[in-house]
Amino acid sequence: MAFTNLRLYGLCWCRVRTGMILHNMWQRKTDRSASRANEDIIGLRQNVDDALARLREMPRFDGVLEERYQSSTFRSRTRQYQLWLRSIGAICLVNVSFALGTDMRRLHSAVIIGILMALLAFLGSIFIGMEASRARDCAPQRQRVSVVLVGIDTLLVLGAGYMGGIMPDPASQWYLMMAGLCLGAANVLLPLSVRASRAATIGGTLSLVALGLFGMPAGVMWKSGPVLASLVILSFMTLRLRGRLEMLRRRSFLLGLRDRALVQELQRANAKLAALATIDGLTGAANRRHFDDMLEQSWELAMALKTPIGLLMLDIDHFKTVNDSQGHAVGDEWLRQIGRTIMELVRASDVVARYGGEEFAVIMPDTELPDLLAIAERIRGAVEAVKIVNPADPAPQSVTISIGAASCRPCARAVGWADFLRQADLALYEAKNAGRNRVLSRVVAQQEPVA
Repeated sequence: MAFTNLRLYGLCWCRVRTGMILHNMWQRKTDRSASRANEDIIGLRQNVDDALARLREMPRFDGVLEERYQSSTFRSRTRQYQLWLRSIGAICLVNVSFALGTDMRRLHSAVIIGILMALLAFLGSIFIGMEASRARDCAPQRQRVSVVLVGIDTLLVLGAGYMGGIMPDPASQWYLMMAGLCLGAANVLLPLSVRASRAATIGGTLSLVALGLFGMPAGVMWKSGPVLASLVILSFMTLRLRGRLEMLRRRSFLLGLRDRALVQELQRANAKLAALATIDGLTGAANRRHFDDMLEQSWELAMALKTPIGLLMLDIDHFKTVNDSQGHAVGDEWLRQIGRTIMELVRASDVVARYGGEEFAVIMPDTELPDLLAIAERIRGAVEAVKIVNPADPAPQSVTISIGAASCRPCARAVGWADFLRQADLALYEAKNAGRNRVLSRVVAQQEPVA
């Protein structure tokens, strides 16, 4: 049981201390990183909106946005590489089967062409597989892959078309159909850009036309012309479909990117609202509500661990007179300067709060009275050394504070944290009644209840 209680006390101590440290880190850091992140998000959303507006006229993105799109589609392109490799393997298998199934003595050139096509597809597949398996994804790599893919596809179209011209029926028809399928594969299977797919389709079509005009018998072209023409038309239709699908894919990427940017903006706005709920906007210290919560948690923690807790209540001397005579702007500057000075002199685990109009409070866990008084005196001296410049009065002004300190080692609930706060407040008023610009303290005695 004692070990379990010790674990609970340890978890409670870590929770409160972590909250205090994070709170004071928020107090001390500037808004530079947050504003830079907000600017990046706003700039990204503006780039996304611009890209959406001109998506039809210019499908390709600019700069970093294009690289992000290519990186996000890297896995899908790799899967397309694998599909293409399987398809090429099937085409080569059919090609070699037809070639080896013919009369070797009369069609030895067909066997050679078939083997060369298989070797070409095999070597190209190895290259594409090596490029696709790399972890990195960059523009030069994509360009090399595109050039090799277009070249292989064009050569396969030429090889299949040539085989269709020299092979007898029905192998001739199969090869010519294979040439048309290779022509359309650039738009369906290959993970190419729209520009590279267009180059592959046009190059393959021109190769077939040149092959039909100069490399095939006239009878073969007339007999296979309707099939080839249909396949060429189908390839251009798939090219148009490929462009449309690419635009839709890019639009979906932009919409998803914009949604993520909006979610990040919303999260940052919520974090800012959460900070505003605990931070005093003028001084950057904790507000009264957060101070009450942290004082209660610190009190419970000190009671559980049987450690001391210190509390400082600070009040600016003659603040009302300065605020009424010199204006609220000067009074606000006093509050900012004093709050900054206090936060610079305390530990990261302490909590500095603006308790009231011109009052500050400091929660100092695990602090005995002598250390508490030393810190309070150091704060008083540092504030007295601050010179505040008033635009209406060229002479720098000095400011003093009165401090009430209270220390306690809570051991029972006979006196709670509210009474502890009241004792520190009484010490503050005693310091002000004693002439201001001084530190007075009170020790709150705690005893274990008698059984």
